[in-house]
Amino acid sequence: MWLERYFNRRTHQTRVGDCLSTEADLISGVEQGSGVGPVSFLMYVDELAKLLECHGVVVKLFGDGVKVYLEI
Repeated sequence: MWLERYFNRRTHQTRVGDCLSTEADLISGVEQGSGVGPVSFLMYVDELAKLLECHGVVVKLFGDGVKVYLEI
């Protein structure tokens, strides 16, 4: 399945000028700049928001982030 391959065995390198970092394995996060990235982020935060709200935490979802409120 292509989606499984998309999420597994991903790596990252950073370029600064002419220098390239060593390759590192990606073990979490959502890839930016892809068509699947925003959908996978929303699927993850939706489940997280529902779980937190069950425990009395107010959750506000934005296009690319989450804000969490809890009265202490």
